[in-house]
Amino acid sequence: MSDNFEKRMELAKKKDLIINDDYTNYRKVLNLYKEGFFTLLNNTFNFSSIDEKIDKSNLLFTNIKLNEKYSSFISKYFRCLNQFYIEKIEEQYLNILIKKEKIDNEVLNIVGITYKEILKKDNVKTATYNPPTLENIVENGTIVIELVYGKNSKELSKEEFLVNLRKQNEFLKQLISDLEKEIIEKTGLKTKIFLNKTTGDLK
Repeated sequence: MSDNFEKRMELAKKKDLIINDDYTNYRKVLNLYKEGFFTLLNNTFNFSSIDEKIDKSNLLFTNIKLNEKYSSFISKYFRCLNQFYIEKIEEQYLNILIKKEKIDNEVLNIVGITYKEILKKDNVKTATYNPPTLENIVENGTIVIELVYGKNSKELSKEEFLVNLRKQNEFLKQLISDLEKEIIEKTGLKTKIFLNKTTGDLK
């Protein structure tokens, strides 16, 4: 167990997120905070409309059903991969969040004030996402989103497949570039969108 994890748990206990090995408050605040962050991004960037743009591209994209374990946006294609270090939230805000049962404007306001710090892991410069390749190393505190899609929605000949693949790649490259720029501009945080083309279950 890393020293950093131990320090995180000590801080969580100090702030009564963990009481006598009871993680109820920690889980409650974490889930509420994540939902609040996803709601803010959904409200700002409307991922459902981006889904529609993908569907109307006529490039045979299929969505992999994002169940509750993975889904974080109102989207068929996008999910957020960030971790949230809620033990860093100031106690004045934690005292409010612990008492909340659902998302409201007060929760969204707290998330909006604090998320730049809560997405950052202490004492590290970078974060690595699976698979652990150079392309999947990002600066600490980066918003990390994954665009997940499956195999083509219909069978194609080899020549048709290659033509469609080239068009898919061009379409996604522009889509991702535009969305990354918009998120950076509106959140003030570096943003990375990974592509995940899969034919099986999400891991």
